[in-house]
Amino acid sequence: MSLEDLANLYRSTMTPPLPLPCPERPLPRPLQVQTFDEDLIRKRLRRQVNRDAEHPTKATPAGLPSAVIALWTKTSFEHMVEYVKTLEPEQSCGLLVASRAWKTTNPVASHLMALLYLFTCHSPPWEFVIELSDLLPRTWPPALEHLRQGCLLDWSQVVPTSRTGIAMRKEMLSKLNDRYSRPAAQHGRFAGMPPADLVAAIRSAMTQS
Repeated sequence: MSLEDLANLYRSTMTPPLPLPCPERPLPRPLQVQTFDEDLIRKRLRRQVNRDAEHPTKATPAGLPSAVIALWTKTSFEHMVEYVKTLEPEQSCGLLVASRAWKTTNPVASHLMALLYLFTCHSPPWEFVIELSDLLPRTWPPALEHLRQGCLLDWSQVVPTSRTGIAMRKEMLSKLNDRYSRPAAQHGRFAGMPPADLVAAIRSAMTQS
């Protein structure tokens, strides 16, 4: 037997090698189908509504001056007056900005915002010096008669630091006395309006802005 025959015989008795195992691939994760709990959604919506009711400033429209937005939480005109007295001159200008913006769409609210500005006792910025007389109501609202004399007295006691400011202040005080020195008339735009209606008029203008 030749060497070649022996080699063939040897190969025929060998067991063929097994194939190398392939690395196992991870099975794909099953798709997760997200489900919505309608009851949970309703509860979340109710909680949001309750939060808005507790903090009504969140419901006011954006774009209004911060001094005006803060009035939304005040439950009476007297509370609004006490608030505006704490405003700095730059902040109080927001009241005049709102008064100007509402002059055509809501004249009652426009007059009330200008009236609130008087309680700040600040001199108006130059851009509003002439316009303020037109923004203010012609007659003092009868429902606010108890605030009239105090407002004029506070205004008269503020002493400006510049000659120009003194002259302007003196002229404005003269106009205010001419217009509001007498008791509120029971006629005009505010006739028959209770205090609650005045607050409602301001809030209505805020929601429509």
